[in-house]
Amino acid sequence: MSIGALPLLLIAASSLSSSGFDLSRKLLGRHLKPLPMVFLLTLASAPLFAAAVAFDGGARIVPAYYPPATASLLLNIVANLAFIQSVRIAPLSLTVPLLSLTPAFTTVLGFLVLGERPAAGAWLGIALVVAGAFWLHWAGGGAAAAGEGARRPSRRLAALAVHPGAWLMATTALLWSLTIPLDKLAIGRATAPFHGLFLMVGGALGTFAILVATGRLGEVRGIRGAWAPFATALVASTLDLGFQLAAIRLVLVSVVETLKRGLGNLLAVALGRLVFGEAMTWQKVAAAVLMAAGVALILL
Repeated sequence: MSIGALPLLLIAASSLSSSGFDLSRKLLGRHLKPLPMVFLLTLASAPLFAAAVAFDGGARIVPAYYPPATASLLLNIVANLAFIQSVRIAPLSLTVPLLSLTPAFTTVLGFLVLGERPAAGAWLGIALVVAGAFWLHWAGGGAAAAGEGARRPSRRLAALAVHPGAWLMATTALLWSLTIPLDKLAIGRATAPFHGLFLMVGGALGTFAILVATGRLGEVRGIRGAWAPFATALVASTLDLGFQLAAIRLVLVSVVETLKRGLGNLLAVALGRLVFGEAMTWQKVAAAVLMAAGVALILL
């Protein structure tokens, strides 16, 4: 399979933007809880996508757009909240690579729900992703959580089983395994900028309603001490979604997901080390590469 230079550049730009967004949200987590963070980011992103819609010549929509778009919106709200809480409470290098579980979940759900039978290589890919995820947390998160008893296998297993950051990121991967096909359907029935605007406006309205209903609107004041990471997150998130939507118009979703996960895994380990001083061991790098290889087997 040959991929042109433009799709490759779009995917690389999306992956780099995504890693910058991950980093910024972890930094923002020191000042904002997940719900107000999602509200502020989606609210601030909406004008940028509105400008993109205007620049694109307006919105072109068919009625069949709204069911997949609304489903993607709801799943994205929950997934974003789970993601932010995960990176707030656990190392970046031990959580973000777990998003490689996304295509594994997609494949298994297709088999269980739709009866789609993956090729033998896809099953091998799922095994590699799961093995890589386990290895990643066995070498890092499980040992850290187990504390003084980290050398005992039983302690590591127990730590892995209850690690909230890992479970939240696995939940995020499951939800996002459903959103990418929905986005593909949606942008086939409307322009990509309009779909981005729909997701941002819907996300802002949904999280605002929750904040008001739960009496937590005052939590948005935490932004006062975090303008720099907020601005970085805003730009990175807008670029990530824009580049991804543009890329999946040109190439298969599977290609976009494979390349993004491969680059994203390595960038998460590198950024965790450079910014937060997280341990960068050969086991972490090897586990990240193993998971990326599994994704490639599943999707390509």
